[in-house]
Amino acid sequence: MNRFFTLLLVIILSIASHQMASAKFEFAYDKYANIVKVYPNPIVSDAIISIDQSVDVTTAKVSVTFYNLIGSEVYKVEDIKDYQVKIDKNDLKSKGILIYQLRIDNKIITTGRVTVK
Repeated sequence: MNRFFTLLLVIILSIASHQMASAKFEFAYDKYANIVKVYPNPIVSDAIISIDQSVDVTTAKVSVTFYNLIGSEVYKVEDIKDYQVKIDKNDLKSKGILIYQLRIDNKIITTGRVTVK
């Protein structure tokens, strides 16, 4: 149940941040919005997780976790040591909208969403 509310909050914040960013508002959490990108979006075959070079991937514990809309973890890339990581669409084991979280040293830094076709 706790995971459900956490995911719901992530979705609401993600939608709100997108709408507010388009309205030219700037909030403190927006500074982390571009620290990780997953592209292309939508994913039709392979995808790239791109992490900003401001993150020290050599010493920090960096991971990206993908969740479906009911909060179940569908894929996790741990111990990321490169600024770009290639993932296969089939590894995601799910189609539709996925939410991803960037964690650095076990702290959630930012979230995003991606569509898998």
